[in-house]
Amino acid sequence: MQAVRKFCSVLMGAALLAMSQAATAERASLLIWPVAPTIQSDQKADALWLENTGQQPVSLQIRVFSWSQEGGANSYGNQSLVMPSPPVASIEPGKKQLVRLIRTVPVAPGTEQAFRVQLDELPAQDAARKPAPGVGIMMRYSLPLFVYGEGLIYDTKLPRKGVAARENTGGYQLQWRVVTEAGRKVLEVQNSGKVHAQLAKAYFTFPSGKQVELNKAGIGTVLPGARMRWPLPAGVDGSATFTATVNGAKDGTVITRAQ
Repeated sequence: MQAVRKFCSVLMGAALLAMSQAATAERASLLIWPVAPTIQSDQKADALWLENTGQQPVSLQIRVFSWSQEGGANSYGNQSLVMPSPPVASIEPGKKQLVRLIRTVPVAPGTEQAFRVQLDELPAQDAARKPAPGVGIMMRYSLPLFVYGEGLIYDTKLPRKGVAARENTGGYQLQWRVVTEAGRKVLEVQNSGKVHAQLAKAYFTFPSGKQVELNKAGIGTVLPGARMRWPLPAGVDGSATFTATVNGAKDGTVITRAQ
């Protein structure tokens, strides 16, 4: 059995915050694209580009973890289905590094499998390098990676230039409800679709027209077949309408309330 490591939401939030602050951090001014790589069933790998926009060399360890959701929480584990090449990279200022995310075995037909690509900045080996002012912490970046089995296609950018004409064959299917957890009311979102649903710009609308934001930026991702839970704003109940942008869509989607 694969060893599974569970990280609390606070640690995951810190990793995402570190990613958002990377452009302004002198220690690791790193530009990463794409921010949500995918490997389709007819592909063996996807390219991840890293660019050092800072003034100091950057050394990184690249790892790929399995990603699942159980009991309303994220779980991560060691795996060998997708491997990064190279696993360690040293990037000089102003230079780019290509990292290939290589699928070693096919994913089960008609399914989406989720992973997290984790990039950890390694301590500088050059003793002459001057430390940056402030707290000398290494940066961590965490990116979602989705791999698809035969018969399932999902790409948030379809149709796009340079890609053969094709359509998505899978989608998310969301429902929400208010549940009680440890004596507190929380929001539970279930995804019974075939692909993940990344939620952002979420808010509740009451019959009176009043709106209450759940989170100004984003609340997280619900993997297919999973349920996730988040703190619920005070006063929200089943009479409200829940709206969120999903998978980077331009407009918000009204999420169905579970009966």
